[in-house]
Amino acid sequence: MPHASLAIDCDRLVDPGRFGAALHRARLASAESLTGLSRTIEGRWLPDQLMTIERGRSDLSDREMSELVELYGLRPQPAWRCAEVDLVLDRSAVSDITVPSRAIASDRVDWLSDLARRFTALAMFVGLDMVSGPFNITALAAAMETSIGRATEIVLRELEDSPELIVETVTQIEDRLVISECGILIGTSPTGALLLTQRIGVGGPGSEGAGAIGAACRLSEAVAATGVAPKQR
Repeated sequence: MPHASLAIDCDRLVDPGRFGAALHRARLASAESLTGLSRTIEGRWLPDQLMTIERGRSDLSDREMSELVELYGLRPQPAWRCAEVDLVLDRSAVSDITVPSRAIASDRVDWLSDLARRFTALAMFVGLDMVSGPFNITALAAAMETSIGRATEIVLRELEDSPELIVETVTQIEDRLVISECGILIGTSPTGALLLTQRIGVGGPGSEGAGAIGAACRLSEAVAATGVAPKQR
């Protein structure tokens, strides 16, 4: 029987709360019960476990999330395209399996640098042009609880001083699971989850030209159909 890991997975690209909400929506749409889903897989996941997951209270591995995506029947999504990506701060309640506020407060400088590096790595991965392209850093500043000017300075400093750490971050996340319906998790702050999301209205019927990807796939696969994946290192 699957069980949650005791260690917080800081490299995850899927926010537990948004994942649980996506599963809940899919189950309601199919009119399936938790007991029925559990029976489908012969009790591998118990109804109480599934309820906890839908509430965003379980720390799941990529393999476990892939299994649940198949069980709940989440729909395929269009590939990620830089012109259709938004940076958002989901201010829903942060669960106790995400980064604790206490840990952030104890080493805020390092946390801000880590968040900036991960943001930069993911922005590069989906092809966002942070120099000349249209770009809204307001959500990043809100997550950092600082001004837009200060958030920009932190990102530029990491680009200039720590390019090798940004490359290392890309290496750590490029094969991690993405569930497009949930967005791509950049990081969690006391104010919410910072994410890259596909713009509402993108995809769905008639969007086949965008390049279809599975409901769950690796980050590198999510952007491969766009030709935007990072250059070879």
